[in-house]
Amino acid sequence: MVRTLMLAAMVGLFLSGPARAQDWGEVKGQVVWAGGKGALKLPNLKVDKDVSHCLSKGPIPDEKFVINPKNLGLKDVFVYLAPLSDGPLPIHPDLKAIAKKQVELDQPCCRYIPRAFVLRVGQELLLKNTSPIQHNVKADGKNIAGGGFNVLLPAGKSVAMSADKFKAERLPAAVACNIHPWMKAWLLVVDHPYATVTDENGNFTIPKAPAGKYRLIAWQEGCGWITGGRDGMVIEIKKGEPTVLPPLKATDEE
Repeated sequence: MVRTLMLAAMVGLFLSGPARAQDWGEVKGQVVWAGGKGALKLPNLKVDKDVSHCLSKGPIPDEKFVINPKNLGLKDVFVYLAPLSDGPLPIHPDLKAIAKKQVELDQPCCRYIPRAFVLRVGQELLLKNTSPIQHNVKADGKNIAGGGFNVLLPAGKSVAMSADKFKAERLPAAVACNIHPWMKAWLLVVDHPYATVTDENGNFTIPKAPAGKYRLIAWQEGCGWITGGRDGMVIEIKKGEPTVLPPLKATDEE
């Protein structure tokens, strides 16, 4: 009898382990444009400084809205999870450790690459200037210690911003170059691994997410909050299988 109880307890302990497949799921979806047709084809940006280099690979497009004309998918939308109430999100054991020490931001041909990017608390931000001209990187937001920074980057140089400069905040920080004022990028800082940016089809995937009810928040530079404002929408993540959401509709009217 005692042996049976011990075996039952061991089996129960094994099945209740934090990484069992049915405790975790995957969130998949797409953000689609539902606004005016004018955003489908924005004019190229006006470049009036360091023109020979900045336009050496062609005109620089306005990337405020990058919409796929075939499926109306909207690129560069931040999509991330948040808890229903105070407290941290459960994190899958495979994702507890931060895989990359640094997140990189480069600026070839007077254009930030990437345009929208996510930094997890604990990561550094490596500011790169692989171009032959001088830039500066100015970031403003509540997710940066002191409210922001402004770094001068000579040609070919890089500067690493230490991890302690960043803290989690739902609203992304604006990144700009005062020398070339048409340059823009956006930085989201989170304290978990469940944040991403939509691809060229407006698609996103959040793997190894905790099963249960959580908030899904979406934000894009030209639209602002896309679904439910700062608190997003409540979704229920299925255990052991993908949770495929209906398309999230984005406009520039919010």
